[in-house]
Amino acid sequence: MSKLRIREEELRKPKKVPMEDREHIIDVIRSILLEDSCIKLAIIHGGFIDSEVFRDIDIALLLEGVEDELIYVEELRDRLEKATGIGVDIQLLNNAPPSFTYRVL
Repeated sequence: MSKLRIREEELRKPKKVPMEDREHIIDVIRSILLEDSCIKLAIIHGGFIDSEVFRDIDIALLLEGVEDELIYVEELRDRLEKATGIGVDIQLLNNAPPSFTYRVL
């Protein structure tokens, strides 16, 4: 198994993190996202917010002025995972189905 695959599996293992530690993780994420003027809206949702046990952090983003969204999202995800030590799943709201956007909001 490759080192990359092992790291991916480690990042996605089920985690149980106390709420005060989650608040610190949210602060770390917030500081990274606020540095980028292309991010117009960011919402953390999913298991990290509403479950005792979670596998990753789901973040929905609304972007403006990004030429290559795929590269942008991959680079941002890598920065967030490195800063938090937790897997991050980024979904873009720009072209998301209305049902997904409604659920996140």
